[in-house]
Amino acid sequence: EGIRARAAQSGYSVVEKTCSQSALAHEIEAVLFKSGILNGSSSDSVPANEHQSNIVAYPGAKPLTWRQVEIMRMTAEGLSAKMVAQRIGLSPETVRGHIREIFKRLEVSNKAQAVNVFLKAERSVKMKLND
Repeated sequence: EGIRARAAQSGYSVVEKTCSQSALAHEIEAVLFKSGILNGSSSDSVPANEHQSNIVAYPGAKPLTWRQVEIMRMTAEGLSAKMVAQRIGLSPETVRGHIREIFKRLEVSNKAQAVNVFLKAERSVKMKLND
C-alpha cells in the first residue's frame, strides 16, 4: 500500500500486473502527458487532445488517435486485422474500420504504404522529443 499512497500523492496510478494491454497503454500515455514528453514545446508536436497522438503524415494533417497508433504498431509487426482484433479485444471489422481511417489520415492506399509512412512519422516524432 505504500506504493499506492506515493503514486496517489504524485498524481499517478498503480497498474496491476494483470491489467490489459490497452489499460497499460493508457497509463503510459497519462505519464507521458503528465511529464510533458507529449506536450513538446513546438506547436506542431502538441496533440489536439488526449485522444490524438503526435503521429501525422505531414504538417497540418489530422493526427492518428492513440488507438490507431496501437493498431498501426501491430500492423507494422505483421499482424493481420483479425490478429490485432483478438489482441486488443475488438471485432475484426472495427479494426478494419480503424485501418480505413488510418489510410485516409496517412493518405495511403495499402498497408505497405501505411506502415512505411507511419514508421517515418513515428521516427520523426521520436527525433523531435530527443532534441
